[in-house]
Amino acid sequence: MPSIAARVSTSIRTLPNRVFAIDLRSLALFRVTMAILLLIDLCRHLPLLDAFYSDSGLLPRGQERLVESVWRISLHAANGQTLFALALLLIALLTALALLAGWRTRRAAIISFVLYASLLNRAPVITGGGEQLLALLLFWACFLPLGARWSVDAALASDDTASIPVNPHRSWASTALLLQVGIACLWVTALTPAANPLAAMLSQQTYTTATGLWLQHHAVLLHWTQWLVRVIGLLAPLLLFAPLAYRPLRALAVVALALLQIGALLCFDLGVTPWVGLVALTPFIGTEIWDRLHPQTVAETPIRLFHDQRRPRSLRLHRLLREFLILPSAQLLAAQNQPRTATLLQANESWIVIDHDDRAYLRWDALVLLLRRSPLFGPLGWLLSKLPLAGIGDRLYHLIRRLGGGTASTAAALPAPTSRNAQRFAALCLLLAVLWNLSLTGLLPQTLQGVLAPPLRLLRLDQPWDRYLPRGAQGRGWFVAPGELANGQQVDLLHPGQPLDFAAPAVLAHRQGNSFWHRYLDALRRHQDDRDRYAHYLCRQWNVDTPLARKLQSLKIVYLLERDPHHDGDSVEQHVLWQQNCGQLSDPLDSDG
Repeated sequence: MPSIAARVSTSIRTLPNRVFAIDLRSLALFRVTMAILLLIDLCRHLPLLDAFYSDSGLLPRGQERLVESVWRISLHAANGQTLFALALLLIALLTALALLAGWRTRRAAIISFVLYASLLNRAPVITGGGEQLLALLLFWACFLPLGARWSVDAALASDDTASIPVNPHRSWASTALLLQVGIACLWVTALTPAANPLAAMLSQQTYTTATGLWLQHHAVLLHWTQWLVRVIGLLAPLLLFAPLAYRPLRALAVVALALLQIGALLCFDLGVTPWVGLVALTPFIGTEIWDRLHPQTVAETPIRLFHDQRRPRSLRLHRLLREFLILPSAQLLAAQNQPRTATLLQANESWIVIDHDDRAYLRWDALVLLLRRSPLFGPLGWLLSKLPLAGIGDRLYHLIRRLGGGTASTAAALPAPTSRNAQRFAALCLLLAVLWNLSLTGLLPQTLQGVLAPPLRLLRLDQPWDRYLPRGAQGRGWFVAPGELANGQQVDLLHPGQPLDFAAPAVLAHRQGNSFWHRYLDALRRHQDDRDRYAHYLCRQWNVDTPLARKLQSLKIVYLLERDPHHDGDSVEQHVLWQQNCGQLSDPLDSDG
C-alpha cells in the first residue's frame, strides 16, 4: 500500500491532467453548441448590414471615433457596399455550418474566428460582452481537436487507433480555454467594478425584462438572490480548478454558474451573452459524466451494420450514421462476407442492420432501429416506429442509398493534432492574456497594458471585462422619434404603424429592438456626434419609395428618463437630443462617399 507521501506526490504530479484536461466528447459538445450560437448570432446580423456595415448606414468607414484601435483589423472595412458585407456574412454562415458538422473542423474554426472578429471590429459600438467572449472561445478553439468526436472528420477517418487523439485531451490550448472561462466568470461576477452587480443591472431598466421587474418588487427574494449571486461569483470560478475533490466541486460550480446564466436569461435582455456563458461551461463536463452514460449506450447498441461491398461509399454513409447517432459500439461489416447477410442483400438490395437479439432489419425499418438505439434520437425513433410511414420511409431509404452510391471511398485520417509550434503560440497567448488580466486587477502595473495591447487587440484577447455588462442610464429611459409627414400627420418613426405615444412602457427591454439597437441608442444618448447621422438615416429610411403626401418633413429624437417610477409624471425628464428638417439639409449618408 503506497504511503501518504507517495499518494500526495502522485496527486500533485497528476494535477494538471485532472484539472486542465478536457474530454473529447465535451469538446464535441462545445463545438456543436458554439457553432449553433455562432449561426444564430450571424443571422441576427443579417438585418443590420445596411445600418451598421455599409457606408450608407450609421457607421461609415473613416470615422476615427468609431475605430476602436488600429490593431482591430476588419475585412469588412475593405469595402463599404452592403453586398460586400452580405457576401462575407454568407461565407461566415457556411463556415459555421462546417464547424457544426465537424467537416474540416480546424480550418472551419480558424476561418470562423477570422470572419467573426472582423465583423465585431467593423462595428464596435454594437458589440457586447457576449460577442467578445464568443470571439475568445473561437480563438482558443482553433488549437483544439474539436472534430475528434461527433463530426464528419471523425466519421470518415480510418480506424487506425494511432490517428485518434488521446482522451481526455490536455494541451496548452485546453489549459488556456479552461482558464479563460474561469477568468471571465471571476471578472463578471466577483471582480466587477459594481459593488452589487445584480442591483446595478436591475437599475438599468432598458435591459430588464418583466421577470427582472417582478424580482425588483420582492425585496426579501431580491436580497437573498443578491447574496447568492455574490457567493456563487466568488466561489464557483475557484471551485472549477479545485485541486482536491475536484470532480464533485467542479460539477457543483458548473451547475451554479449555469443557474446564474439561466437567471440572466430570465431577468435581462442581453442578446447572446447568457447563452455564450452556458456554452463556455461545456468543456468542464468531466469524463466521469460521459462514462456513466457510456455503459448504457454499449448495453443498448450491440448493433451490426452491413454495407454492400459493391457500393464502397456506403461504408462512408454507415460511418456517418454511427458517428452522428452516437453509436460507438456499432460494428461496420461487409454483407457479402457472411452467408445470411449476403442472401438478404441479394434478395432485397438493401442495407442490413442486425440488433442484439439477432433480428435483421431492412430499409426504413433499419433506419428507425438505429434512431431508437441512439441515445440522442431515441424519442424520435420511437415516434417514427409508431407512425404508418413505411411507404414514405422506403422512398427516403432509396434516397439515402443513392447517396451511398459511387465507386470510391477512401478512409481519411483525423486532422493531425496541432503542431508543437501552434501549442507554443497558444501558451504565449495565454501568458499575455494572464498578464493583461493581472494588470487589470492592479497586481501588475497598468502601464503594462500599453505594451500588451497591440498583439492582444489584434487577436481580440485584450478582454475589456468592464464592458462585458451594459452600462446604460440609471432609471427608466426610452427613446421616442416623432416625425411630421407632408400631409401633417404625426408618426412614431421607431414603431411605424403604431400611434405616437410618449408614455412610459411597462417593460423597456424589447421596446427599442434587439440588443444591438439597445447599444447603439445608448451610445447615441451619450455622444452628440452620432445624432445628426441617425436623424438623416431615419429620414432616408422613411422616405424611400414613399408617396409624396407621406414624405417625412421633419423629426425629433427625444430621450425620456423616469428617475423614480413610484412618483407622479413630473419625475419624467424629457430631453430633445436632435431636431431635423428632412427636406432642406444635405444627407451626410450620401456625402461621405
